[in-house]
Amino acid sequence: MIGSRIPSVRLGGGVAGLLLLMLAAACSDFPGPSSGALHISVTTIGVDLDADGYSVVIDGGPVSKTAIGVNDAATLPAFSGSHTVLLAGIAPNCSVAAPNPHAVEVTSSHTVEVAFAVTCVTLTGDLAVTVATTGAASAGYRLSIDGVATEQLPANAATIVTGLPRGGHVVGLGNVASGCAVTPSNPLTINVKPQATVTAAFAVSCH
Repeated sequence: MIGSRIPSVRLGGGVAGLLLLMLAAACSDFPGPSSGALHISVTTIGVDLDADGYSVVIDGGPVSKTAIGVNDAATLPAFSGSHTVLLAGIAPNCSVAAPNPHAVEVTSSHTVEVAFAVTCVTLTGDLAVTVATTGAASAGYRLSIDGVATEQLPANAATIVTGLPRGGHVVGLGNVASGCAVTPSNPLTINVKPQATVTAAFAVSCH
């Protein structure tokens, strides 16, 4: 009809809302990476345990390096997929039961158990023994440590005994002739320190 008015339709609000809904639906089709967790436990037995503990390294990266105690546990987040878990920072007198690293598979919303067993032994040091004999000829001496004979030494000798537990030990010379005097004393008390060498020096004067 001439002169009649065609009603207008406002599209702004409705179209904008529809576009937002479509965008949200599209984003939901591309979710981010799923994640789970790693529960890492460490049990250490023995003596001379590592005082500063260890480090847990995930996938070999420094970013994922986490401190953990010698008898401790920690839960760490991890993306789904394959990972390696390494226990590092092990003291020289300690060893980790295989495998180390562990190869694990993390799945979404699940926690994977990773257990490490560490054994530590007594820290050791070395003993250097020297013998210098003057005067009458000697057939040599029997070296003993803590009352146990270890080796035969000539009249003038130098030897090294390795792997002695740290702490005090008694070192002596046996088979010393009656006409010989040993200085500074026989036996000697020495103190072995870890990863170090202590010396026991005997001077024997025979007449």
